[in-house]
Amino acid sequence: MAIKVLTEEPWLKKIKMSSPELSPKHPEVYSKSSGPFSTYSLGMGPFTDEAETEAEATTPPKVGSSTVATENNHASDSATPLVMEKQPTAMDLLQDQDFILDPSTPATPKHRHAEKQMLQGPAAQVLKRHMDAVVKVFTTHTKPNFELPWQSQQQTGSKSTGFAVTWNGERHILTNAHSVTYGSQVQLKRRGDDERFQARVLAVGTECDVALLDVEDEEFWRDISPLELSSTLPELQQSLCVLGFPIGGDSLAISAGVVSRVGMTMYSFGCTSLLAVQTDAAINSGNSGGPVLDTEGKCVGLAFQALTGDAQSIGYVIPTSVVRHFLQDVHRNGRFTGFPALNISWQELDSKALKKAYGLGPHQKGVLVRKVVKASNEASCLQKDDVLLKIGGLTVGGDGTVPFRHGERVDFKFIITNKFVGDNVDLEILRNGEKRTISVTLQPYQHLVPPHLAEVKPSYFMFGGLVFTACSDPYLVQRYGSLSNSPVRLMAKTFYGTKETSDEEVVVLSNILACSATVGYDSTLGLKDSAVLALNGEKIKSLAHLARLITACKEQFLRFDMEAGGKVIVVETEVAKKCTEDVMEQHNMNSSMSKDVKLSLEEIEE
Repeated sequence: MAIKVLTEEPWLKKIKMSSPELSPKHPEVYSKSSGPFSTYSLGMGPFTDEAETEAEATTPPKVGSSTVATENNHASDSATPLVMEKQPTAMDLLQDQDFILDPSTPATPKHRHAEKQMLQGPAAQVLKRHMDAVVKVFTTHTKPNFELPWQSQQQTGSKSTGFAVTWNGERHILTNAHSVTYGSQVQLKRRGDDERFQARVLAVGTECDVALLDVEDEEFWRDISPLELSSTLPELQQSLCVLGFPIGGDSLAISAGVVSRVGMTMYSFGCTSLLAVQTDAAINSGNSGGPVLDTEGKCVGLAFQALTGDAQSIGYVIPTSVVRHFLQDVHRNGRFTGFPALNISWQELDSKALKKAYGLGPHQKGVLVRKVVKASNEASCLQKDDVLLKIGGLTVGGDGTVPFRHGERVDFKFIITNKFVGDNVDLEILRNGEKRTISVTLQPYQHLVPPHLAEVKPSYFMFGGLVFTACSDPYLVQRYGSLSNSPVRLMAKTFYGTKETSDEEVVVLSNILACSATVGYDSTLGLKDSAVLALNGEKIKSLAHLARLITACKEQFLRFDMEAGGKVIVVETEVAKKCTEDVMEQHNMNSSMSKDVKLSLEEIEE
């Protein structure tokens, strides 16, 4: 069964990491048509989020290998309890109509063994107890129109999975962030029920692809036993099962498999490298946000993405360590603040000659700092050509990894992402042959072009028919279909660009709307989507800065210096002012600027 376009079309299709193994120089990583981290929502590559769109087919799944079963409703569960006189077989449980196996699970001995472990004996009893905690999520998405930022796109619908948990004594529902992104309405349906309950989104963690929901109606929580989040990571080759509502039916389905590996993985939706569990259990469209349980019935994570294309049976699970980080962040700050990062670029120190040149012994370990982001806290204490020896007391290997579990190593970003924004971390460095220990206050990575907008609507400013916006990945993907199709000058900024100041933005001319002020520019090649470098000779720092300069201009002309081809745009200030109201009326614009830009101008006036 082919996996079709899923929930939405997440725009976050790039990999921006400082580590060289994820460098754009490696086409197997950055290819937008093939490779392990390709665009996944436009039918161009393998990574897929797993929420089902309203238009998906509804062919019912088969049970096991040949038997077709239907799911019990709550009444039949209570009317005909399962009497365990002997250890049940998988077929006994199937005939009891409690377990519906995902038909896409490979029929291999390894998977059959995992199914046997999960669907027989005590594990099966525990599994049955927790199945009612899994719910189906229905979301109506109202995404912004990044090309015409004062408008919204047409509403779309999606179906995915969620489950009940208890956190700090309160009941909540967990699901994926991409399942509820820009959700104007979120509804939940219990297993075996026909009623939908209105849900409220409390927090969305775009980077970690986790969302926290709440339901006020007490009827929804009747007979639901929330799942327990495991406090440990699953071991390699440990059996587990994925619960969810995959494409093809409305019944809760189960797919069993084992843990293939645990390591740092690119989260496609949030464009962040975090710890993830790889499994060979089937994770299909609609499974997004579904719980992944071990043999003890504890939740070890959330299903969230899968590798498709030439790869088979490669799915990814958000481990509970990442989920707990998200929940603790929301509890501490009242909102999700993100995951911290080291704002550096680095190089491996595998060459003995390179080690010797920087004062390291042949068996000493560490990585070479090649760039420090100017707008980061690291800029005050780290320098280019420093050798990073230890992070938080752990020795960094020459390949940029640190010890993880017995026989396993993981990228040093694991240490950083386990901390919170605002935490301090000690770094041991070698500078000019001298060891030093420094402390850094952690913050998110300072991307010049943001990979996502964290559920915020895009900023814009329109003056005299010229529409300006802050460049972002969602804007480029909507405009060109993928980042790889966007202009090279913008691709360089989005893949390599970092901020020099905390408020720096790439301001682009997104549209030239016809009016008397813009006559002659609509046919000029290269102006649209060109970055604006300066206004009347003053360098542009951000969209709000440009808006302030235009609003305060008393000169006869406005001269915009554009990056593309060194071209310029000149308009008469008074003519452009008079055209602004006409353009707003013609294009049904309530305001000539977004709320954040307007607020910035009001603060300056005060």
